[in-house]
Amino acid sequence: MDDWFGWLIVIGVFSGIGFIGWVYEVFENSNKLKSENEQLTKRNKDWENYSTELDGKEKNIEQRENLFKQLFKERTQNYPVVGQVWSDLIDITESERERALRYKSHPALRAADEVKSIKAEKRELAKELISWKYKASNYEAIYPWLVDEMGEDIADEVEADIYYSVYTEKEREDPVSQFVSPEDYRKLSVSQRNQLALERYWQRGKKSKWMIGKMYERYVGYVYEKDGWDVQYFGIHKRYEDLGRDLIAQKGKDVHVIQCKHWSKFKTIYENHIFQLFGTTFSMRKDLKGKVVTPVFYTSTLLSDTAMEFARLLGMKIFQGYKFDQYPCIKCNISANGEKIYHLPFDQQYDNTKITPKTGEFYADTVAEAEAHGFRRAFKWMGGKA
Repeated sequence: MDDWFGWLIVIGVFSGIGFIGWVYEVFENSNKLKSENEQLTKRNKDWENYSTELDGKEKNIEQRENLFKQLFKERTQNYPVVGQVWSDLIDITESERERALRYKSHPALRAADEVKSIKAEKRELAKELISWKYKASNYEAIYPWLVDEMGEDIADEVEADIYYSVYTEKEREDPVSQFVSPEDYRKLSVSQRNQLALERYWQRGKKSKWMIGKMYERYVGYVYEKDGWDVQYFGIHKRYEDLGRDLIAQKGKDVHVIQCKHWSKFKTIYENHIFQLFGTTFSMRKDLKGKVVTPVFYTSTLLSDTAMEFARLLGMKIFQGYKFDQYPCIKCNISANGEKIYHLPFDQQYDNTKITPKTGEFYADTVAEAEAHGFRRAFKWMGGKA
């Protein structure tokens, strides 16, 4: 009995020691787990901070990437790639035709050889055609005036020359004869035929793209001149050498370098035009110290998102979707010696004539209006006198 009791005591002691050890181990593990949890919490907080910073960087990168993708999408022309794909498609199609002729139940070997020969030539021609097509598209985007020049209707020009030939040499000196028939020219009074020519000028159905662009520049110039600006019609005189500045308008210390693009509503203005205008403006700023030189862009269509973003960053004034219609276009000018002269839009000195409203000069809507204010038509039409 005593022995059993003694063994129980021994077992109890060792069990207590084991329990205490277990409790101590649990305590140690708990502290270790607490420490690891604190470290994990700190790491999580650091990661959250890093993640927030990373999100900001990723957003910045994404914005740049989207801008690049947009720019790439707008400007990529796929020259050789598209041509190669198209020629490969032809190659596959013709190869199938050749194989069908060569291996059918009653082979047509000669026809198969001809198809093979034609296939190689057709493949190269197709590749070259597609390549030139995309080159032409790119040239059109870079030099839009090429389209304007190619838009001239040769047949109309020839017909006009034939019609124009029935006038006498004296009558041909007057640009009005381009718009009225010989009968009307000879039977109407000078004022009546001048007014009829002006109406025909606006009503003429087919106008070249270059002429429409010229009329658009004149309209923007008219808007500026009415507001008291001195306007130089740079683009009309220089054409290909205008360096992206169609109009130069000055008023006090302010100078507006203006580019005008009257395009179809289906066409888009890309950033190359924005860069060109900014480049010529930057050059003028160096020459016009003390002046506030601002680039201004007028267009009948819309800018691409990329072009609009660059225009904003470069401090450019943009007027997109800017239309024009018939407006008072007869320039009533007072010469240095006080003589009152009006110029029709097809007269020789029209674009060289500046209108300053504060001096009594103005734009008239009709010939009768101009003459009622004491103005007569300019004698110099095409370099001579009427």
